[in-house]
Amino acid sequence: MYMNKVFRQGMILFRRYTLVFSLSVTLAVPVSVAASEANEIRDYHYAYDLRLRGFKLGEIRYSGREDGVSYSAAAIAYPTGVADMVVDLLIRGKVRGWIGEERLLPFRYQGIRERDGRSSTRTIHYEGGAFRSLEADPPITLDSGLSDELLASSIDPLTMLFIALQPTGAANLCDARHRLFDGKRMSLIEVEPAELSGGQAECDGSYTRLFGYSASEMEDNPALHFKVIFTETTAGSGMFQLQRFEVTTDSLQLSMSRQS
Repeated sequence: MYMNKVFRQGMILFRRYTLVFSLSVTLAVPVSVAASEANEIRDYHYAYDLRLRGFKLGEIRYSGREDGVSYSAAAIAYPTGVADMVVDLLIRGKVRGWIGEERLLPFRYQGIRERDGRSSTRTIHYEGGAFRSLEADPPITLDSGLSDELLASSIDPLTMLFIALQPTGAANLCDARHRLFDGKRMSLIEVEPAELSGGQAECDGSYTRLFGYSASEMEDNPALHFKVIFTETTAGSGMFQLQRFEVTTDSLQLSMSRQS
């Protein structure tokens, strides 16, 4: 009974905070990426475990590709093990875009959520890397606070995730502030400059819900503080890879750790 209670509570948190993880880790680096040479194709594949109080709840798997001109990425989050028997949930996303001189320019992002046999899809179209339009099935009404100006200055979660999961030099870690929009909700994520210690870097940050959340979501931890931990890819290389993400409060202890 105790384990069942823990996993039920955990999967409620999984549904609620998987987006927090996927959004917050994206702010590990600024919105830019070192492009590969033209026609040089690079593929990326990463997997992370989601845990509540040490119990594994699920996984996030990610793949990305760039060729010096364009980029694409896809991610999936789902419960595993005993947790998979408690709740029926699958979250998927994909994005395609161009690699600009100073930043990535998405042109299409799609997020799909499947829960208890029901599915919802949100597709964002961009022009020049700026929000242009939204398609939603089933249809939704956007929060009245989401102005055209705010939407135009936002970025989708997977474009940011594409950047954050690549090996990055110490000078480009953290120290960022961005608004992210997933087709319904907008959040503000701020990350302080990294603190380096040997082959590890740590960054403190905050996730603040802005628009598109329910009244109960706004009452329940409208702002969360988190820590992002990086380790050097190889000793002395000066290149760092996202290793762990943590959210800890008086009543919450969630983590996302890279699988070895």
